[in-house]
Amino acid sequence: MANISKIVSNPLKPYTKNGCRLLHKKFYLVSDFTPKSIIPKNCFSIDYVKAETHFGKGESTIITFKDKYGKLIKRVFTQKTGENETEKLVKTFKKDDDVTFVSSELYKNRQKIMNREEAIYLHKVSGKKGMTRIKLDMIPLPDGSRLEKQVYEQLAPKTRGKFIETSALRLKDGTLTKKTINTSHIALTEEFAKDPYLYIRNYNKRDFAKSAALYAEERQGTKGLKGKFIDENLTDFGIYENYTKDVHVDSSQGNKIDIVNTINHEYRHKMQYHLISKLQRSIFNIFVKPEKRIVFKPKEKRLAFDFWFAGMKYPVIFNKGRLYRNNLLEVDARKAGKRAEKEYRFWSDKLSGIFGIPKQMVHNKTLEDTLKELLNKVTLLRNNIGLN
Repeated sequence: MANISKIVSNPLKPYTKNGCRLLHKKFYLVSDFTPKSIIPKNCFSIDYVKAETHFGKGESTIITFKDKYGKLIKRVFTQKTGENETEKLVKTFKKDDDVTFVSSELYKNRQKIMNREEAIYLHKVSGKKGMTRIKLDMIPLPDGSRLEKQVYEQLAPKTRGKFIETSALRLKDGTLTKKTINTSHIALTEEFAKDPYLYIRNYNKRDFAKSAALYAEERQGTKGLKGKFIDENLTDFGIYENYTKDVHVDSSQGNKIDIVNTINHEYRHKMQYHLISKLQRSIFNIFVKPEKRIVFKPKEKRLAFDFWFAGMKYPVIFNKGRLYRNNLLEVDARKAGKRAEKEYRFWSDKLSGIFGIPKQMVHNKTLEDTLKELLNKVTLLRNNIGLN
């Protein structure tokens, strides 16, 4: 299984005042014979610690996985407080320059009761050690919704500086309700209450895309229209399917900035085809009663005509060539995506500036994530120009 290079065992050591005592420590070097299913990627060594708690009535184990440089990759805490009571905490670590990303999962009797995402930045303020932390706690509920508590905060020894605290109830469809915000300064409350991404910025990419799509529907004027948002594996990053009225996006292909751009791009296509359909149906206005006639908002009818004519010239084969890129439907959708991206960047950069933290913290993105995204983009480009 593995090479055991060191074992420390002392079961006869007396209990501490808290009723704990060390049973044994083990150190493993990962070998080629170690089952890869039980260890994380790049793991070089494993520390195993076992102790008694509650004066022998309970038991705790800590398993720590490290890379060849001794840096933490993963840590698993397991505690038994009785015959049928077990708690397990799993922490996964990623490092990017001075930022550490920590993902935690807490289980009780094998049932997950909480998720936590953290980004920690250690730095110095006026010569003193300080830390900026972003923390998001997610507590799942039986109906598929979850309670969320989020904190952006600056910490120094015995003091707490600027902070933003939020809480919300996230429904199964990604809608956020019962939102609250509390900050260290009234000005921060007034300002960040306007940030549409404040509550969802620290989600994983799939959850982020689901909630960002709800905001994109409002932004592009498609809320209430027929169709679903679907996050799935695709060859392209995003597609709007006019037959079903569904927006399809592959959130695994890019970072959150790309996701915001693509989702708004595709929902703009949905609005374009909605206006085209509305214009086509309005032709029959002369045959219906005035109160049932289709009515356009100011400038909407002119835009619908432009989209309709552009749709007639839309290339049948989507080879991403010049005709495709220069078509009004694509030009208009790209502008919509860029406007949404600009808004997301504006609020993310403002958070980064106020808390004096690297931008990857507010995007919750490591260097490994960036390299994966770049590789995906290169692969897509090669496919589009026929190199693969």
